[in-house]
Order: sequence, then C-alpha cells, then structure tokens
Amino acid sequence: MPDAYRVTRLLRTDTLHIPIRQAPTYQKDGVFLGGDAAHVHSPVGARGMNLGIEDAAAFASRYGEGGLDGYTQERRPVGKRWIELSERLLSVAQTSAPGKAALRDLAFRTLGAMPFLQRPALERMAGLKE
Repeated sequence: MPDAYRVTRLLRTDTLHIPIRQAPTYQKDGVFLGGDAAHVHSPVGARGMNLGIEDAAAFASRYGEGGLDGYTQERRPVGKRWIELSERLLSVAQTSAPGKAALRDLAFRTLGAMPFLQRPALERMAGLKE
C-alpha cells in the first residue's frame, strides 16, 4: 500500500470462526472419509484441497490393490500434521504481541532474502515433503 493511504472510516468488522475438526477414523465398515469430511482446518497453508485429493488417491490406490485396510492409519496422521501446522501458522500470522510480531516479520524478511531457505519452506507448504 502506498504510504499516503489511510483508513479514515471503518464500515464493518466481523469475526470469522473456523471449526477445526478431524474424524477419529476415516473408515467404518464400507464407508470411507476423505477431504473435508475427514479433516477441516484453517485455510492457512492452502493444503485443504490437496489433502482431499491425496486422500482420494490413497483410497484409489488401496482399492486398486484390493486392500482397503489401513486407510485410516495411512491418512489420519497426515491430516493431523496439517491441522497442527495450519494452527501454528495462523497463530503466528495473527499475533499482535509486539515482540512476537517483530520476530515473525524478521523471519519472513530473512526467508524472502535467502532463496536456499525458500525452497524447503515451499516444498513443505506444497506438501511435496512431509
């Protein structure tokens, strides 16, 4: 934003609540869950849709091999890790504590100035490396 830009009147504010949930099991009898039916979390990290696609691919692979047992054990830990990571990222992004905010801003500036740090961070965020 240009330095001359100033907010002079606020028309509306609101609070957004994002439910954070994960199914205790992704399979029961002949019913299997994936995507938002299995795990719901903050959009921070932009992994929701990709996790759902990965769930579907894992299900299809197991189905093609004739063994659906173990689907929950394979996919639930991945969903849990991304729920935890998205909550940590959201907490960092939303902090208003001056010391924490300054540290966060410094970390982002440092990451932005060092390409060799960017690749591992992007690979993790993209889900290419767990």
